[in-house]
Amino acid sequence: MRSGKLLTLSCAIAIGWMGGLRAWAQDQAFQIELSQKADRYDSELTRTPDLAHSDINAATKVLMDLVEKDKSPALTLAVANVLFNLDRATSYSLHKKVFDAKPMEPDVILEWAMERHRKGEYAEATPLYQQFLDLIKDEPQINALLADCLVEQGKLSEAVASWDAGAHATNHEAIDLAINDIYGEISPLRRRADLLNRVKNKEADAAEKLIALDLNMDQDWWNIDIDDDALGRDLPVIDAVLGPDSKRAKAIHCWVDIELQDTIASAPVLKLLEDAGLIIEKGALPESSIVAGGLIDAVLEVKLQTKDQLFERFDKELTERSKSKAGDIDALRILCNLSSENKERAENLNRFGWEHYADARCAVALLNLLQSEKKLEHDSPDLKKALTQFPDDGVIQNLSILTMDEGDVTQNQLVAAIKAEYHHLSPGLDGQPDSYTLNAHFKLLKTKL
Repeated sequence: MRSGKLLTLSCAIAIGWMGGLRAWAQDQAFQIELSQKADRYDSELTRTPDLAHSDINAATKVLMDLVEKDKSPALTLAVANVLFNLDRATSYSLHKKVFDAKPMEPDVILEWAMERHRKGEYAEATPLYQQFLDLIKDEPQINALLADCLVEQGKLSEAVASWDAGAHATNHEAIDLAINDIYGEISPLRRRADLLNRVKNKEADAAEKLIALDLNMDQDWWNIDIDDDALGRDLPVIDAVLGPDSKRAKAIHCWVDIELQDTIASAPVLKLLEDAGLIIEKGALPESSIVAGGLIDAVLEVKLQTKDQLFERFDKELTERSKSKAGDIDALRILCNLSSENKERAENLNRFGWEHYADARCAVALLNLLQSEKKLEHDSPDLKKALTQFPDDGVIQNLSILTMDEGDVTQNQLVAAIKAEYHHLSPGLDGQPDSYTLNAHFKLLKTKL
């Protein structure tokens, strides 16, 4: 989706663009200029990912200096696309500048439509998407983005028609990616930079949150991997701030050492935990519940202990953390994980998490438990409360629809569910987010018009 196609692939992926490479343009001269600018500034663009890992502000400055040096719309478009998820405010202003200069170029129209869409400017994005679709006939997934804008404006018949034009049956993966382009998280490199600043300011748990991100660097809703480069840069910073011999630093290193194994096996995990004096046998629970959760996941994965054994050992301490004045939702998440096979305990813990932390994940888990036990009705107080408190949660909206006969489901319910699905696609049969639930909602809405 991103026009990061103008850059080298390694640069685009490192910055966070995961879309496909395209090569179309209405203005052939503009397309040639795009390629020429990419070649001319290849050295600056290709070093941007490394620089973003070490200093994201410096990386952004390199790109902005290019725009100041060469004010052509082609280069501005290339830079704006790289910044699309790295610096959203700057990306918006640059895409606007390019559109003002090249309002008939399909690439430019689409990027500006997506900027306006992401900012919630649905009425302004709508004619841009329509203009793009009039020019380009082989990008049906853009109809799905247009459908979202139309739903937000209450134009339901037009929205259904646009969704149908997206040809979900044969185009669902492209639709999923397009929706993620609008509603996905900001670049993990941007989030990492913010966490690094918090680590240096010695904010509580910032070091552990930083490492958790490095170990789970998410490029979109589906692709998550360890960022070895980020870890190599961040661990020395953490050691300098916490002290390399501190309990927190040692626990972090133990967690990282386990996660970096090519294949997580019981013997090396056991040795690392024993050497660190953590979790196993009489080992302590790490000070950070974030690290504790990661280590407990490893213990469970290699079957060193069972969930019940770990719950029995750490229930008291984790409960005290989760109910402390300061609060510790990560401690509660560990308890919920260890109680997943005990429905009564899981129900009580998730209800506490919902009530005490106003946590949507706990609400969803509780409602799913009630649904599995056939205890959830469309007028259940818990469901009504969740719909009011978390209107943008697609799972909760879908549960509301599943508790009713199709004939009783209203237009308003379906509109709310569709809006929520766009904000984050619900998990499909394989546990990964997909647009099949969204497609089902549109199909049912069509019968209500």
